[in-house]
Amino acid sequence: MLGLAFWPVFVIVSLLQIFIDYFFTSWKKQKARIELEKIENERLKEYSKQGIDCLCPDENCGTVTFVPIQLNLENRYDCPKCKKGVKIYIGCKTFLETTPVDENPFKDFNFVEGKDYDN
Repeated sequence: MLGLAFWPVFVIVSLLQIFIDYFFTSWKKQKARIELEKIENERLKEYSKQGIDCLCPDENCGTVTFVPIQLNLENRYDCPKCKKGVKIYIGCKTFLETTPVDENPFKDFNFVEGKDYDN
């Protein structure tokens, strides 16, 4: 029809299609990687907003500094005033849940004698 041999044109068009597909998928992967890094950076910015005001434990310093906290990492910072390294330990404690008392439980208690008033 066009006067061209079938097999050479078929091979060239097939190779061209493979190269176009390779470059297109590489471009899409790169675009997805960039989007993922943007999301990761946003997440790290939000993590940096979580923090506590720490008091430098040095007796001569006592500077209060806001320190970002990440619970899955060891938290450290350098005091901006005395330049000493400070490590932050975060702990928690559990308690049994209780029902609050409505009235003062010590209204009939004599603290001087350590016993209830006689009514």
